Amino acid sequence: MNERTVMLVDDDVSFLKNMKAGLEYSIKNIKLITHTNAEDAWESLGKNEVSLLITDQKLPDMSGIELVTLVDKKYPAIPIIFITAYGTPNLKYRAMDTGAIKFFDKPIDLKEMIREVEKGLKLSADDLTRIKKMSLATVLELISMEKKTASVVVKSEKTNESGRIWFREGNLIDAELDNLEGIEAVFEMLSYGDVDIVIREREHERVTILNVSLEYVLLEGMKRLDEKKVEEEKKVTKAKQDDDEIEKENIEAEKLDRANKILKKELGKGLLAANIFTINGSKTLVSYNSSPKTGKILNEMAQKINKYLNEMELPSVNKYYIMDLADNKTLIIITFREYRWAILVDSRELKLGLLINLILPNIIEMI
Repeated sequence: MNERTVMLVDDDVSFLKNMKAGLEYSIKNIKLITHTNAEDAWESLGKNEVSLLITDQKLPDMSGIELVTLVDKKYPAIPIIFITAYGTPNLKYRAMDTGAIKFFDKPIDLKEMIREVEKGLKLSADDLTRIKKMSLATVLELISMEKKTASVVVKSEKTNESGRIWFREGNLIDAELDNLEGIEAVFEMLSYGDVDIVIREREHERVTILNVSLEYVLLEGMKRLDEKKVEEEKKVTKAKQDDDEIEKENIEAEKLDRANKILKKELGKGLLAANIFTINGSKTLVSYNSSPKTGKILNEMAQKINKYLNEMELPSVNKYYIMDLADNKTLIIITFREYRWAILVDSRELKLGLLINLILPNIIEMI
């Protein structure tokens, strides 16, 4: 028979030594690992294949209940024996409800402990059913059909969340998952799709909370799962649309940047500044020697000019307008598609007619 590992956690060193000696002497093929605090025990669980955990309630760093809760979520297949010198009905209920198979009050009868450890080791081998990547709905239907009394630990590898569902004689009793309880916890677990499951077929202390049929829960759960899938598909579609839009904007920005570079090459030192911005939103896309606020100011100017022209019953500004500025500077605002192109030039260095009627139209047509 293969050697099985039992972990014993208690801050009483003398108790650890005596219990370790008694168990190793009485039970064949077991190895005892002992720890005086929960933190070391938790770390050790990740390094050893433990067949049974025995833990005291009073520990220096966290309570036994807190340790049992952690173990139950990450290592649900490990049977747990809970011991305490300060037992209360509420503590017993919490321990058994969380995953303990036996609750001992100190002082402990060694013979009884040996019997329970042997039962626990048999549990870890025989009375636990492990199912990898299977539909939770199918498993719940089977438990209901076979009228089993069991607790079902459900773990989603995708979200790393772990929950539990309780049955008594095939009837759904209760469920919990993180901050969810009852039917909402079941619905959330059903939405995980394929999950890893550990079934413990044994009596439990859970009080009946749910008074609904499993058929209703499964139908409603499947409905919510379908709705969730539709929402996820919408999110995927929206993300793809956003990605496509960003890619489109990047391609467009490259074209506009190329337009500015061509203009700079054509005009040389005659070009003082250039800025291409959106008509809606005044967002500057590319610029040369220009302030980011230029687009907003010039868009407001264009709107006011058109407003005044309209009030005077005159036609609105067409594709471009020119402003003759001081010091031989000229500002040209040209509109194309959803953009405006503001170009500041030194009028002594170029011919405006050639720029407006030939150079700019050719560049715009190229992009």
